[in-house]
This record gives sequence, C-alpha cells and structure tokens, in this order.
Amino acid sequence: MPNVAKNGFPDVQYDPDKGTVKQFLRGRPLVYFVPEELKDKKYNPKGKSRMPKAWLTPEWVYGYRGKDCRNNMIYLEPSGELAYFVAAVVVLYHVEENTQRCYMEHTDGVKSLAVHPDNITIATGQSVGTNDDAKAHIRIWNSQTLETLRIIGYGEFQRQISCLAFSQIDDGQFLAVIENSDPHRTLSLWNWNTQSEQQTKIATTRCPEEVLNVSFSKKDSNIFITTGKQHINFFTLQDGVIKKRMGIFGNRGRPKYVYCCACFDNGQFITGDYYGNLILWKQGGNTVERQFQDAHKGPIFTMFVKEDIVLTGGKDGIIKRWNNRLELIHEVKIPSEYGKPRSIAWNGSQIFIGTNQNNIYRSGINETWAEVTQGQTEELWTLASHPIAPVFLAGDKTTYLIDAKAHSTKWKMNLEEKVQSATFSPTGELIVIGTESGKWKSIQTDTKEIIADDKSGDKPLQVVRFSPCGNYLAIGSKDNLIYIYEVSKSNKFTKMGKCEGHSSSINHLDWSADSQYIQSNSGDYELLFWQAQQCKQILTPSEVSEVKWSTHTCVLSLYTLGIWPRGVDGTDINSCARSGNHNYIATGDDFGKVKLFKYPAHIQIAEHKVYGGHCSHVTNVTFLHNDTHLISTGGKDTAVIQWAVESSSSTTTHN
Repeated sequence: MPNVAKNGFPDVQYDPDKGTVKQFLRGRPLVYFVPEELKDKKYNPKGKSRMPKAWLTPEWVYGYRGKDCRNNMIYLEPSGELAYFVAAVVVLYHVEENTQRCYMEHTDGVKSLAVHPDNITIATGQSVGTNDDAKAHIRIWNSQTLETLRIIGYGEFQRQISCLAFSQIDDGQFLAVIENSDPHRTLSLWNWNTQSEQQTKIATTRCPEEVLNVSFSKKDSNIFITTGKQHINFFTLQDGVIKKRMGIFGNRGRPKYVYCCACFDNGQFITGDYYGNLILWKQGGNTVERQFQDAHKGPIFTMFVKEDIVLTGGKDGIIKRWNNRLELIHEVKIPSEYGKPRSIAWNGSQIFIGTNQNNIYRSGINETWAEVTQGQTEELWTLASHPIAPVFLAGDKTTYLIDAKAHSTKWKMNLEEKVQSATFSPTGELIVIGTESGKWKSIQTDTKEIIADDKSGDKPLQVVRFSPCGNYLAIGSKDNLIYIYEVSKSNKFTKMGKCEGHSSSINHLDWSADSQYIQSNSGDYELLFWQAQQCKQILTPSEVSEVKWSTHTCVLSLYTLGIWPRGVDGTDINSCARSGNHNYIATGDDFGKVKLFKYPAHIQIAEHKVYGGHCSHVTNVTFLHNDTHLISTGGKDTAVIQWAVESSSSTTTHN
C-alpha cells in the first residue's frame, strides 16, 4: 500500500464516486468523507491552494533563558533597552516604554550574548540544531537596525557557543569565543571587524575545564581571562599565539567554581567564587591582591562592574552593591520564589536580575521587585485562550494567567505537579486544568478559587474542552479514553460516562457547534467521532460529514490535509488551531516552526508561511478571542511567543 507520493508528501487518493479521500501516514490510511458543499465546488485534493493573506509578526516573547545560562542580560544605554534571550530570539526590552523588539535571525537556541563597547553592536552565539540550517555559529548585528553585520564560524563550530566577549578598546575588534563541546572545549580569538567578508580567526587553544565566562581587560586588548570549574586563566595574545597563565590562589586553595568575573577601568580583574569570596587580582599578574571572604553566604553567581559601582548576586538570594573599593553600600533580598540570580544589569537607577527560574525582575533602590518577564522551567505543553478577552493561560507546574494586551501576569498558581492541558468555559468564568497524574481542577478565573477537584483515570490528561453551550466537559486521557462530564448552572461536574474505542492516547478533540458530537485524534493516527451525551462511537463517519465544528484542533482531518509536509509521520505536527473567523489555521511542529495556512487546508500541498523563533518542538498554538494574535509555546525552550496577526486589509492596531 502506498504511503508517500512522488513529491514526498503523504499520499492522497480521492474517490469522487464514494466521496472519500484517503490520506496515508506511515502506510496507515485515514479515510475522510467529503461534504456536499465541497463536492458542489468540484473539490480536488491535488489542486492548487492559495497562500494566506495574513502574516505573523512577533509582538512579545515571554521568558528568559536563565536555567542553564548566565551573564546573558545587558542594558544598552543608547536605546534604553535591556538585551537578553530565550529560545532562538534575542529580546530588546525598552525599560521605560514597556515594549519589545526581537532579533529573529538565529536558527536554533541562543546560548551566549556579548555587547560591543559602542553599546550598539551585539554578538550572539547559538547551538547546533537538528535542521540542516541550524549549525552552531555567531551572529554580529546592530541592535538599532536589527541588521546582521557578520556571521562567524558557520559550519566550523560543532556544538554550542557558550561564552562570548568583545575586546574593550581598539574599537572592539577582537571577539573571544568559548565553544563548550565536551570533551573538546576550545577558546578561539577572532578579528571580526575587518573589511573583508571573511573574518579572521587569529588563534585557538584547548580548555581543559568547563568555562563559564570570558572577559577582556579594559586596558589592553591582548589580555583576557576565562573563569569556570576550578580555574581562572590569564591569556595574552603575542604574535598570533595565545599564551596562558593559570591563576594562583595560594594557600586559599582552588574553589570548585569561579562563577563570575569582570574588569575595572584600570584593567584589574575581579572574580566571585563558589565559597562566596570576592577576589581582586594583581594588575597585569595572575596572583591574588586582595580577598574579601564571605562577601556572600555561599556561591556568588553573577556580578556587574561599571566605573565606581559593583553589583553581586549570590545563592543566598541577596543582591549587594559595593563601591570600587569593595565597601558595601546597600543590599536587597530577592524573594525565594523568584529563584537564584543568574545575571545582573544596571541602568543607573534600577537593578535588573535574571534568575534560574527563567524570570526577569527589576527594582530601584529601596523599592520592591517588579516583574519584567515571566517564564517556565519545565517542558511546556499547556496553553488556552480566553473566549472573550485578550487573556491566555500557559504553564508547566506553575500556571500563569497572562494579559496579552498589557503583556503581564494577572495571577499564577503552583499546582505542585506538571500541568498537561487547560481550557476556558465559553463565558470565560471557569478554567479547567488537567495534570500528568489524571487529576483535574476547575478554577474560578477571576479569584483563583478551586471549585472542583477530581480525577479521570491515572494517566496524563492530554486535552480538556468545554462544549460550546458550556453544559459539558470532555477530557481526553493518555489511557485512550475520553471522559464526559455534565456541568450544572452552579458549576457542579457530574460524570456521564467515557468514550471507549481509541487504541492510543487522546491528543486532540473538538466539539461540534451544536454540542452534540466530538471528533478526536489519537497517538496512532486515528480520527474517530462520538455522540457526546451517549458516550457512543459513531461507526459510520459519513453520518457526520456535514457537521460544523466549533473549533478545529484535530491535526488529522479532511480540513487539515495540507498541513502535513514532506517526509513526516503522524506525530510531527503537535498542534493546530483555526482562527475564530475561519480564515486561517496555524500549526506547531517538531521542527520548531509555526506555520500559517489558509483555512480549510484541504489540498495535499497547501501554501503557507513559516516562522522561526522557537528552538524546540512547538507544542501548542492558539488564536486569541478576536483573531488579532496567535500564541505559541515551545516545549523544551519554555518560550511563549505572542504573534500579531496582520494583513494588508487589517485595521487593527496591536499593542
């Protein structure tokens, strides 16, 4: 039995006499019945499709990569923006205007960031990805125009660029690069600012231990250091050769880690280590000049140095401000729920901290902390949009209700176990959240009050959906069952039964517009139909070929025929969502892409637009209530991207 057409797409066979379309995924046929409306239009699944007239523009990116990165947030004085990254996006957040711009040219996860002495030019390094175009490399770009100036090391680096630093004098012509690809860690030095398009790699050397930071002297562009696991190394570039001297800690002993480093204007380096010590190193030497023991109780994770100010952040959850003589001026405590500091920035009046919980906060002196952006730390699957307001819910163990217009968190709730799915009631008054253990909760949207707490089996609840009338709730589980509940006017949930018939986990389901039927997809490429109130499978799918569906999240159907690209199987598209006006359908796939199609996508090769930004499988997509925005979630990249949906005829102004 054929399963792939000559063009590489899943094979499609149309029988006009029977009114059926067969789509083959990995040799398995799915049979779809064509409604009379399409037959009358002389439907041909191998005909020509049209490109959607709308396009997506990234408007806001929620999250920050602090869990496994450090010292990756910098304040840009000329523009008043804070630069940081998450997934494959570098965010430029304007502190006063509360707006974002995004550099979107990376093809996989960004791992490092450095800013040129001009405070405009930025270098960002990425990891190698699974796609052919996702090779590890460095991009140097203008933060004002977002124009890419140079691409360095494309095809030469093997794994990931974990640390970067520009030289601080001589027009910042040198770029130091750390590639952490255990066991072959390397330090390379590049002359990036040449007239030639071919950047010059000046020298390279091996790094025996893990490197966490690289920093240039502010007095001599030929001197730089690395810090990390059990070391600080001092390097000098002489006649195109990198010469190394190991830092000598004396009788103090080597710390397990030297987590952070910086350089004063006089060329003297300062480091913070595992034991909470600040160390000043002799200018031009590799020995300790002064040590400030127990500057923090426990490791010092990050520091910021500029002129006469030194900021340090430690595992103790305290941010300390020192003068350039390392006399303590001020300290402030970070609430424990924020996580531990990974990066510090300063704009002259406010401190910004990025934490290992993937959040960023800011505070003025003697002020409380305010949220800049919130993020998740676990693989992210849960996403639901409010039916009548610009609000959506996303989460892992901690679930956030987000105001898409204000780009801020309305509330968050820690459920102490991983959340797998969520849905709003048709009025938006209730939220139902399904978890990995089979438990689910109904929550009052405005108050966070839990009004129902129940369990449907003991496997992850992959999908939950209210019926359009609001009187029923369907819960699809990894135990292959769909549980149906009746919802009373007093919001009491009564179990009506369960739909049995799928041979694999329930991944997607939709209610009919009249709340009578359900269509559902399972993990083994099934499309089944149900009489919802009777919990009974419809064994003759032609009976529901004329049914109108309230939503369209099932990735396997006649109307999603064309969302399947070349060479895929039935698991490569994780989610889809139809716009409320029925004009578009968006998808999220295993290749980190968000795609926009014209709806219905019932042609085998459907024209579409492709958008990057995520660096992991895109687990979920949803349109907001008025179709002005699309929200997408990245699984392991933990990013939530808010896209403006725009068209040439659009009159909507997006915030």
